[in-house]
Amino acid sequence: MSAIKHSPGPWTVDTIDNEGEYSLGGDESACGFKSHAVLDANGRVLFDSLNSEVAEIHEEIDEDARYAWDGQSECDLRLAAAAPELLEALQYALPYLEACVPNPRNGVNADYSVDVNCVDRARAAIAKATGAQS
Repeated sequence: MSAIKHSPGPWTVDTIDNEGEYSLGGDESACGFKSHAVLDANGRVLFDSLNSEVAEIHEEIDEDARYAWDGQSECDLRLAAAAPELLEALQYALPYLEACVPNPRNGVNADYSVDVNCVDRARAAIAKATGAQS
């Protein structure tokens, strides 16, 4: 496996309570809002949802206040936070996938093999994640 160039994992998603008001338009506003950030293994913020253009705002109203949060960015950041583990798992699995591609030299029968497109997609994803040429 190649040397890791990204920030050390595991990455986690943290919810951030922001002060201030947030308005969805009209007269009513929320007295605070929640955003999300992906943190590296050392607790440093890698990226966050504060400037998301795909925000899907949800509101919650209780006796004391009205809160808002971005549900779409939370889902997106959870996927991003899994990236180091997904890359590691795919790098681990690739040799096993390659060994199952039909090939008369390795004795793999096409009836019990991995689709070659699966291997190509795994290689391409690894190349994209590591910045390597595919």
